[in-house]
Amino acid sequence: MKILADILEEETRIFNELPNSYTKSLEKVIEWRDVTYKELEEITLLNEKTIRRIVNGETNGSIESLILICLALNLPPMISNHIISKSPHSLNLNNKDHQWYNFVLT
Repeated sequence: MKILADILEEETRIFNELPNSYTKSLEKVIEWRDVTYKELEEITLLNEKTIRRIVNGETNGSIESLILICLALNLPPMISNHIISKSPHSLNLNNKDHQWYNFVLT
């Protein structure tokens, strides 16, 4: 079992290796978490093809899609925030739905 210090060190390492592209960041964390697109489909209820298109940059998806993917990957808040901040979407904390999205990501 990993101790907390090891987990934090690994998360920080991954965060520091994330590119500025949200799609490349998604690729990196999917690989890091060792999750298949099919598994993401089952967890998020998003179509596997849709997930692939988001990760490949063929579509921007939606803020909801990105939130679902981040949650499915059980990403730390700093990594989720990086991905969302680099995407074409942003959290508007004046929007009640977005307040909930922010809450579940932290």
